[in-house]
Amino acid sequence: MKRIIVGLGSCGIAAGGTKVKEVLETLIKENKIDVSLGETGCMGICYKNP
Repeated sequence: MKRIIVGLGSCGIAAGGTKVKEVLETLIKENKIDVSLGETGCMGICYKNP
């Protein structure tokens, strides 16, 4: 199974990570996509968030 992880450390949240995760959850559910969606804290690459 494929896996998507959204960075939700403080910089990820500030960059819109929460909204990104919400949209992904909706799309995965509506389209019945076989993927695992998770979250993580700081990934150390703040300039690439979300």
